[in-house]
Amino acid sequence: MHASHRMGIENQTFMKVAAIGTWLGDFITAWMVTDMMLQGAQYAHWAPALRRFWKTGLNRVYAFWFVFVSMTIVVSTAISTDYVNWDRVNRDFVASNEVARAFLASFILVMDLMIVMQDWDFPHFAGSLDIKLPGVNTDAFDVRIPSCCGGKPLDIYITGKWFNYGIIFIVMILDMNMWKNQIFYEPFMYGQYTDPEGYIYTVSDRQFLRWGNRTLMTYEWRWNHINPKTNITYGLEDLRMNAKYKGYSLTLKGIAFMPSIFAFCVFGYFCGSSA
Repeated sequence: MHASHRMGIENQTFMKVAAIGTWLGDFITAWMVTDMMLQGAQYAHWAPALRRFWKTGLNRVYAFWFVFVSMTIVVSTAISTDYVNWDRVNRDFVASNEVARAFLASFILVMDLMIVMQDWDFPHFAGSLDIKLPGVNTDAFDVRIPSCCGGKPLDIYITGKWFNYGIIFIVMILDMNMWKNQIFYEPFMYGQYTDPEGYIYTVSDRQFLRWGNRTLMTYEWRWNHINPKTNITYGLEDLRMNAKYKGYSLTLKGIAFMPSIFAFCVFGYFCGSSA
């Protein structure tokens, strides 16, 4: 595991932390969009009763923290404990491969960009200043950094939309990392191997992972040799996943990034045309 060697943690732990971080960014962004719609004057005919409740006192602040804390506990527990298992839920209905997973990661990145571009104040974000940030009763953050080494104090003023959409750009980095992992994924590097049909098996015996012997990490070897400790083949001890790995070329997998490249071009065009 590369992550455990460099960072002192296992790869699965790193990916779980990244998944929770992505959840936090997506939740705040989704809540921010809803919050702006309920605060703003646009589409005043939509959900008038909810709008009145939303703007009364600190209702919107209390609602944010209640939903945020409760949902984060649920999601973090589900991710960290593997309570939600895709292979168990899927039950062999759909078996993905590395190309399909790369396209999925690419379209997630496209959706991240679409969230930013759909804002009615894109790309300047210079709309109404009375739109408050999620979970607080203010429309901006004003951070004053003390002078350092004789320099002048630095005053950072971040309005709501720049703060909110800044979060989703961090999420984009995590999503791009996910796409990168799909592109360069190789079963052996993750303690896995494939059967003749391409299904992925995860080796449960950590001793084999320490040896790093490719010969012992193949379907042919593990299903044709008996473990003297258990008197069954090594393969029966491994976890079969519903996902597949077909060994497609890097060029073919790279095509999956074309939708994201197109979205980035559109993003750049709109930013440039409004300059």
